[in-house]
Amino acid sequence: MRRFLLMMSMLLICSGCFGINQNRDPDGYEGQNVQEGQDFLPYQASDFHMSYTFFGSTQAQIDFVNRTNGNLQVVAPSYFDINTDGSLKLTNQLSSTFINEMHRRNIKVVPFLSNHWDRNLGRAGLANKEHLSRQIAQAIQTYNLDGVNVDIENVTHVDKDDFTELVRLLRSKVPHHKEVSVAVAANPQGWTQGWHGMYDYPNLAKHADYLMVMAYDESYIGGSPGPVASKSWVEKGIVELLQHAPRNKIVLGLPFFGRYWQEGAAVGGYGVAKHMADTLVQRYNGSITFDEQSQSPRVNFTIRSADPTTVISGRTLQPGNYTLWFENQRSLQGKFDLIRKYSLAGSGSWALGLENPAIWTNYGAWVMPNSENQAVKILPGHQITGVVTSTTLNIRQEPTTTSSIDGELKNGEIVIISDEMIQSGDRNWYPIYLENNDIGYLAADYVKPVQTRNLFGRDRYMTSVNIAHAGWPDGSETVVLGRGDLPVDALPGSVLAAKLDAPLLLTRPDTLPTAILDEIKRLGAERVVLLGGEGAISAQTQRTLEQSGMIVQRVFGSNRFDTSVQIANEIGVGDELILVTGQETSPDSLAIAPYAGIRGIPMLLSSSQTLPREVHNYIKNNSVKNVTVIGGKSVISENILQELRLLKVSSVERISGTDRFSTSVEIAKRFEAELHPNHIYFASGLSFIDALPGAALATRDKAPMILTNTDTMPNSVSDWIRNDGRIHQNAQINFLGGSFTITANSRARILQQIISK
Repeated sequence: MRRFLLMMSMLLICSGCFGINQNRDPDGYEGQNVQEGQDFLPYQASDFHMSYTFFGSTQAQIDFVNRTNGNLQVVAPSYFDINTDGSLKLTNQLSSTFINEMHRRNIKVVPFLSNHWDRNLGRAGLANKEHLSRQIAQAIQTYNLDGVNVDIENVTHVDKDDFTELVRLLRSKVPHHKEVSVAVAANPQGWTQGWHGMYDYPNLAKHADYLMVMAYDESYIGGSPGPVASKSWVEKGIVELLQHAPRNKIVLGLPFFGRYWQEGAAVGGYGVAKHMADTLVQRYNGSITFDEQSQSPRVNFTIRSADPTTVISGRTLQPGNYTLWFENQRSLQGKFDLIRKYSLAGSGSWALGLENPAIWTNYGAWVMPNSENQAVKILPGHQITGVVTSTTLNIRQEPTTTSSIDGELKNGEIVIISDEMIQSGDRNWYPIYLENNDIGYLAADYVKPVQTRNLFGRDRYMTSVNIAHAGWPDGSETVVLGRGDLPVDALPGSVLAAKLDAPLLLTRPDTLPTAILDEIKRLGAERVVLLGGEGAISAQTQRTLEQSGMIVQRVFGSNRFDTSVQIANEIGVGDELILVTGQETSPDSLAIAPYAGIRGIPMLLSSSQTLPREVHNYIKNNSVKNVTVIGGKSVISENILQELRLLKVSSVERISGTDRFSTSVEIAKRFEAELHPNHIYFASGLSFIDALPGAALATRDKAPMILTNTDTMPNSVSDWIRNDGRIHQNAQINFLGGSFTITANSRARILQQIISK
């Protein structure tokens, strides 16, 4: 992040800040054309948003965070610099008061390591990387910090290997549950020379928790006037980076600043804080236009000799005509659209204190836009959904045929029934919610009701809380706790939760969310089972639970495969098991979880080509005779089935479909004797973390878990609903996750299919 400075008790923007052109390689490398891709996963609302802070007193920085309205999970202060000998320099901003205040708010403090664009300092740090990484790890421990964000810039492609090695060393020395992240340049042209060439994106993504892409400075000091970050330029940078790094490790950096140019000046493009840009507009009666091509606002203003003087970064703005490009709420919202479109991990911003505080009012809405244009108003908990069966149906203001008409519905449209059916005159009427939250009335003869239940929360942790509320309203003696960032690690624990008749809650690896602790207390749990070692769920979380009076048991192994074996031992040894993939992105195993829970059959994780040693030994030592393999050959190969037979497993059965959706349908068909569709659980096959805690609840209901697409209903799911004679209109339909996990449109199609039976 280019550096801004605070000078003479007023915010002044450093003349060297944001001064390097990211659109033209300094060493003259010719960039290649970028083609935008089409096949992207749908957005799942990320609960990760961070911002940098680098100026102001401790109290000022606390105030900057307070005005963000709880939208941040990480703040990155300027605590780590580099000495000329390459050793760590702790800045005078380091504040235990700030760290403690952030932790009290459940916000992580992850300082950034900076060379302040000084190539010599950057190379000194890389030359001394072993010592530097050790010092950083020690500082994180000493000051109770939550990790490090590596923000070394302006070294070049010749330093690429050393830079990557520094990140690897940090990852090896910093505790696993703490963050190691990297700030990387936006590189829409795919340059490999100059300072853009310093980033080995695939290997950085391998070692880092995320890459914070600095998606700004499209226009720069010394260049022609233009947007700081046009939407098309930002999107090309995302597309290019996705060729080298997974989307769940990409955080999109947003600019809280602008740049101005004076007509006729030799040099322009100096940085200006967003709130100062607003001041300039007001002070000089600037004319704002929104450039549709770049999706960025531009201001033209004139300073006359008699006008008030403005000083920015020690530079007095002289009389003349100016052009200012900056960001406003509309342009920032457009960048959030890209976060959703490409399913990125979240957002970052440079930097707190530069923005207009008003943006935080709408920040949450940008992350989770409202659904007023969707077909169904999705409400948490139970609701009765009605499907219109007549060609057209009037919405009446009152339950009479003579009252005023509020609107008209067509066949197949979905409504939410707000209360019990009422009789008025010679007809029965359903009261329904209207878009403005008023109540309208429909003739009941032309509406078919369906019992639905929407289980979701503002994030994955609150979703698990709401599922526990729904399934265990009177409490539970035991709770199973799994990590919420890697669902595959907690998946085998859903069977253990079923055996214990316990809810499965999710936690962050390093801290226990307050909402989760509160729910454990509401449940009256005396025992908490942690799934995984201290790298998965921290020792601090265990201490917090023990200090709250719970007995804590930790079930873990040396890796995720071994952990699944240890969970199997807790469930109880038998001659049958279910083998599922250990891939983090595959939801195939989710659909088998209810059946496994009903039968008490352990789920063991496997790699794709060979059985992990721990799983091999479990099967051999326990004389397992029956193994059900879930998923196609791409996730669990035929080599593994052959290995199972060599282990004298007498029955090996593979259940799979053409994709994850049809696989879930095949599971429902294969085990229809145990899974009866009086209840049906629908979960996204693309964003399945919300569904994981629901597996224990589906087990209680002996219900199938069907995977669906985010915005459409797969043909395999439609065929199953249409052809399975046991599915009926009185079934309770459960949707796991909110409207960005399964949209209102997808829910409507599912309900219409059920009603049409």
